[in-house]
Amino acid sequence: MDENIYRSREFLLDKGYRKMRCQDRTDMREALRGLSDTEKLCRRFEQAVADEKPVFYSYDEFGFNRYRARLPIISLDKDYPFFYHDESFGNITIDYETLLKKGLSGIRADAERLYDKADEEGKLFYFYIYRYFDACELIVKKYTEAAIKCGKERLAAALRRVPMEGAANYFEALVCIKFIHYALRLNACCHLTLGRFDQYIKPYFDVSVRGGMDKAEA
Repeated sequence: MDENIYRSREFLLDKGYRKMRCQDRTDMREALRGLSDTEKLCRRFEQAVADEKPVFYSYDEFGFNRYRARLPIISLDKDYPFFYHDESFGNITIDYETLLKKGLSGIRADAERLYDKADEEGKLFYFYIYRYFDACELIVKKYTEAAIKCGKERLAAALRRVPMEGAANYFEALVCIKFIHYALRLNACCHLTLGRFDQYIKPYFDVSVRGGMDKAEA
């Protein structure tokens, strides 16, 4: 077993990541009183992004690890002990192939082309896409700056492309997947799956193999 994989396994089994998490929690209940559920959820995501700080583990090449243990409180009726329960979305498998091919900027461009033809409900849907993607850009900016500061040059270089512009190789594809899981967790999504990882990752794996990546690096 590769040393980094072994260290990662031991770290996860020991739940060492929990010791690095901040237990503070932003209370948004009064600020959100009277707003729609959609607006509440969007603002919670924006606040969750604002509350996060970049976290790297000692063996970590990818980043996008949770800093805050729990998401902001938005319910006026209950103070849930965790970030999910009635305010969460579960069992999610996204379209990884499209994400890796187009990136968030490409998906946003699709939304912008459809906006003028949409009805009011559709325009509201696209409006929230823009806000969520703006928050995602802030996440990327934070981690790019942190990667540069920590000397993680490979990650910093990858983040100049992904997740905004789509992946060009195996490492960038993995960074993009790690990012989207991090972002989805900040939006109270749980039970995330990788879907058919072998199928959508293979083109990027093949590019890197042709570029000289060996088995140990992969």
